Amino acid sequence: MNDIILQELKKIIKVNRLKAKLNYKQLSELSGISDQMIRKYENDVLLDIPIGKYIHLLKVLNVSPIELIQVLHIFY
Repeated sequence: MNDIILQELKKIIKVNRLKAKLNYKQLSELSGISDQMIRKYENDVLLDIPIGKYIHLLKVLNVSPIELIQVLHIFY
């Protein structure tokens, strides 16, 4: 995946987690993904997010698919 797109996707997770006022542990409990992995997904620039996990986090965070489409549209 393009590094710039990956950075934007990671930013969407972080921004929406903070909007929802969730810490890593709380999002972990809601998503079933460990808090350590969520932290890595947000902060590790080299770690690619599996698309299934990314979509799952978007659903848990109630992120509109339009937000994702807008990010992808910028780069394609």
